[in-house]
Order: sequence, then structure tokens, then C-alpha cells
Amino acid sequence: MAEQITCLQCGGTQVSVKSRALDPASGKPTVVWLALIAGGGAVAFGACMLLGGIGVAISTKMWAALFLYLGVGALFLVPGALGVRKYLRAVKVREFKCADCGHQWMRLKNAKKAVSCPSCGSTEAFQDTFTANRQNGDRVVLWSTILWGIFAVVLIGGTLWMAIMIWAEGDDGMIRWEYGSTLAGIGVLSTGIAFGRFGVIAVINYFKAERTKLSMGHCLACGYQWKQWAGEELQPVGDSVPDQPSQDAE
Repeated sequence: MAEQITCLQCGGTQVSVKSRALDPASGKPTVVWLALIAGGGAVAFGACMLLGGIGVAISTKMWAALFLYLGVGALFLVPGALGVRKYLRAVKVREFKCADCGHQWMRLKNAKKAVSCPSCGSTEAFQDTFTANRQNGDRVVLWSTILWGIFAVVLIGGTLWMAIMIWAEGDDGMIRWEYGSTLAGIGVLSTGIAFGRFGVIAVINYFKAERTKLSMGHCLACGYQWKQWAGEELQPVGDSVPDQPSQDAE
């Protein structure tokens, strides 16, 4: 038997329900299914390119092709993995809307993620704890930094190797360009550096960051938002102020 949902503001029973996903750090709605589809597709394509490159290199002994495949695969694999991670981290909620009075409220789908709101005491609240840069509050993730580092090494290293082979073989080599092998090699290497620099920047930023634990919390009942750095007092975010618990929290 379907659950009868009653609006806690007007008592009406014409209440619609839909599922939504919130970013655990910002508390804002996010389209996680798009991140899953795009991220999963990119990961699958990147993995196929990696495996294809290994197969081509083994069968043809053209190891330069391996780096070409690895570079293209990394272009899709790294952003795709970040997209899948976004889907897995999202907080799933149910959003209710009363057709009679227009009242809207949300509740957590997974009670295991619930925490007690420091303002109203409701358990319709969630908190995300992660490593962040103390200087700007940006999230700092080790495994994604490693992926970006691999991406930079493969892309820049691979294009450097291809450029050296182009220069060594001369104008009659595997890549021919009307302006000569010198400029062709420079063009290949420049392309690798242009894209690989994003990975280099990510690695540099990780080691420059003042890494510490940060907790970000959001209450669905009273709207209170808070943050707390490790070893420091809890503080409200923005204009968020303590509020009384709403009937939705009961």
C-alpha cells in the first residue's frame, strides 16, 4: 500500500514527490545522472583507448602509437573519473510539494547520512567532511591529483617521444608536413604541452595547498548551513543564522 503523504502546513493530501540530488559540500541541486552518463562514457572510451594502444604497440612494435593512444585515452579517462565520483558523492533526497498550498520541503533518502543540525536539532541534515585548502576552501583530492599527474606525464612524455622520432626520421618519416619535420615535431610537442599543463597545474596546486579537514553541513528543515575547520569552532556560512525547527523536521 502506497504511503499517504500529508502536507504538514495545510494538511492537504495532494502532495507530489520527486527525487533530487544535492552536492554534499554546497548543498545545491546537481544533475548527477548526467555526470554518471558523461563520466561513465568517458571512462569507458578512455579505457578502450588505453587497451587499444597496448594492443597496437605489441602487434606492430610501434611504441610511439602507444603514447598516442594513452594520451587520447587520458584526455577522456581523467575527467570521466571525476564525473563518476560526483555521482557517487551526491546526497539523494526526496522533494515534496503540496498542490493545495504550494508548500515545499525535502527529506533525506538515506538516514545513514543524517546528522543533527546544530541550530534546530533536526536530523534532516547532512554533513560532508573532506580535505580542503585552508587558503581558499577548495577541495583537495589525492587520487584525482595522481590521475592528473599520470595524464600530464603520458601526454607530455608521449608527444615529446613522437617529436623526437619525427625529428630523427626527417622529412621522409612517418609524419610528413609541407613545412618540414622540424615544425611538425614542434607542433606535436606543443599540443602535448598545451593539454598536459592542466595536469601539471593540478599537481603543483596540491603540494602548494595548506591541506586540512573541512566539514560543510546543511539542514533541510531550517535551512541552516555551517562549516567547521579541524580544531576550530563551528561557524555559519554566509547569511545563514540559527532558526527554529520547522514542522517538516518532526
